Amino acid sequence: MLEVIVPIAIVVGIALGALVLGLITRRLIGGARQAAATDRDAAIRIATEQVTTLAGERLGAQAALGAQQMAADRGLVEREVAAVNTQLEKVRDAVAGLEEKRAAQLASLSQQIRDVGEQSAALRVTTAGLQRALASPQTRGQWGERMAEDVLRAAGMIEGVNYHKRKQAVGGTKIPDFTFPLPNGLRLHMDVKFPLANYLRHLDATIEVERQESLKLFLRDVRSRVKEVTDREYIDPANGTVDCVLLLIPNEQVHAFIHANAPGLVDEAMAQRVILCSPVGLIGVLAVLRQAADNFAVQQAARGVLDLLAEFAKQWTKFQDGLGRLGKRLDDTHREYDELIGPRRRQMDKVLLRINDLRTQQMLALPEGSVLDAEGDAAPEDE
Repeated sequence: MLEVIVPIAIVVGIALGALVLGLITRRLIGGARQAAATDRDAAIRIATEQVTTLAGERLGAQAALGAQQMAADRGLVEREVAAVNTQLEKVRDAVAGLEEKRAAQLASLSQQIRDVGEQSAALRVTTAGLQRALASPQTRGQWGERMAEDVLRAAGMIEGVNYHKRKQAVGGTKIPDFTFPLPNGLRLHMDVKFPLANYLRHLDATIEVERQESLKLFLRDVRSRVKEVTDREYIDPANGTVDCVLLLIPNEQVHAFIHANAPGLVDEAMAQRVILCSPVGLIGVLAVLRQAADNFAVQQAARGVLDLLAEFAKQWTKFQDGLGRLGKRLDDTHREYDELIGPRRRQMDKVLLRINDLRTQQMLALPEGSVLDAEGDAAPEDE
């Protein structure tokens, strides 16, 4: 029994010793940890105080430097702000000026818009009136004649000189709108035609069928106007006209429409000796007529000059013949004169000298008015 208790007591003692040792060791470790924590806190506090002191010193230096830099930057900023304020004042003044100009321009633009609106309204009224006026064939004819007269005046032609208006054709009863006198007594007639009704119907049509139908009617109207001119007494070479007649379409757009939709119609008219022309084309035709008239006038003037030159040559020949005869008579007279003042005078001078010698020898006085002077030379008689 004792043998069992002893080992148990030893084990228990060892266990208690180990427990006590563990408790002591734990207390020692706890104390060491507490001391280390205290030392650490003290070191941290000291380090913190040193860092705070150093940071305060550096912060003070940085604050002083920052204050100086801030003062310098404040002066620079104030100068920059003053310059910016000056520029802003200029910008505000410029903006105010622009606003005033913009307001004036807007007012002017508004007035112009109102004027354009009024003009557009007046133009619509005028256009409507023009459409109503052009609906009448007689009015269209008068307007076409007015257009033709404007073109003639622009070309420098004068009524009654370069053209005649509504003058009855020679040898007939028809009255063309315009007649142009040409050289050699020829005449060129011109009629003004304005087939407009079906053309306007074609422009207003919205259906293709209506457009094609109005186009056919318009081209038929043009061919009818061409036939009317050929049926009249405008092409009559036997009575002094040229072998063609002018047909003026007094609207460039209508003339171009004819060319675009019926190019062969112009050739058809030419085959009937009718020349279709627009206002611009008429200027070219008139220029050719004017040049032809001027060339004829120059030709006539040149023929007159040649006739005068022939007459001058004839008179020059007579003048040369008369001058030759006069020269011959002058030559004969000169020879007779030379003979009188040459040998005849010398012979007479010899006789006078002999008379003078005889007078000297006889001591005879000459009567007053003698033809001999004191030296024995012939003296001129008083006239």
